[in-house]
Amino acid sequence: MLTIRTRNIRNVNKKITNASKSNNILAENPKSTLDELVSARKINADQKAQILKLPSLKAALAQHEEQIVQFKKFDQEYKANLATDKANFEKSIKEQHAKELEQAVATAKLEVEREQKRSLLIISQFLHLAAVRRGEDADADLDENKALEGALTWVYEGSEKAVAVMLKIVQGVSEPTVSISNEQLSTTCKHCYTLFNFPSMY
Repeated sequence: MLTIRTRNIRNVNKKITNASKSNNILAENPKSTLDELVSARKINADQKAQILKLPSLKAALAQHEEQIVQFKKFDQEYKANLATDKANFEKSIKEQHAKELEQAVATAKLEVEREQKRSLLIISQFLHLAAVRRGEDADADLDENKALEGALTWVYEGSEKAVAVMLKIVQGVSEPTVSISNEQLSTTCKHCYTLFNFPSMY
């Protein structure tokens, strides 16, 4: 649209320039009418028509120029609004991503805390169960009791092996346990895990 208006201005300016070529003649004959100048052959009929159109041409030129000013103003406002909208959109996306990341971190932290509490609870139940099975009425030859006593021995050792044993019990892996005398038992870590009567953490 702006290109069309610019082309229109060029065309109108060209017509005004052509019409203005007779200005000197008009200035030299201020008291003569256009018809008298045509009769005197100082201007021709085409020049007369151009002179008559001059006011409307100047009005059209002013209108086109004003429209160009308005178009440029609109274009600037549009670009400014577009830049603002883009900045607001990018800010909104960043804030949304930051909020989602914050929520994800909080959720992950909560899951870790829950898992830690669960693990500690299992260890506590394991120690409690092992203490109960050591009672006077406990059958020391029972495979389960041998497994618990063997695991407890490793736990009390306070070594990396102790950590590995507790992790296997906490995770409930299907791996045989061993007694104090290092005898492989039929009771698995998973079975030991099922012996713990602990409430749900979730």
